[in-house]
Amino acid sequence: MNNHLPHLSSLTFIGFEINSLPERSNCDRITFEYVYEGIGKKELLHKIAADFGDNIDFSLFQDNLIELEAINESLYLAAESLRGRERKKIGVEKSGQRLIVAILLEAIQQKYWEQKKG
Repeated sequence: MNNHLPHLSSLTFIGFEINSLPERSNCDRITFEYVYEGIGKKELLHKIAADFGDNIDFSLFQDNLIELEAINESLYLAAESLRGRERKKIGVEKSGQRLIVAILLEAIQQKYWEQKKG
């Protein structure tokens, strides 16, 4: 694990983008397996950006590899605390898009983030 945590604003920005994705594109291909595989390989944002193109914008993190690494680590930690308990803990059984939002909320709740300074 790196010593850097992502900014809270980064996690919420991702949440807003993921939350609005169904308004622009069909999210059926975002399954639980898709999410956990992407998080496990620490490339979920890259995978979503590649698969959904202009329907999602993660360019904010494209040139900030330290923040992207921190986001990936935060998502990994939060996902591991939910894996296998999704239905009971967050009430999600099928939607990978909703799973991502829940993982982001878990990361925020567990304080896997830091406030921007300045």
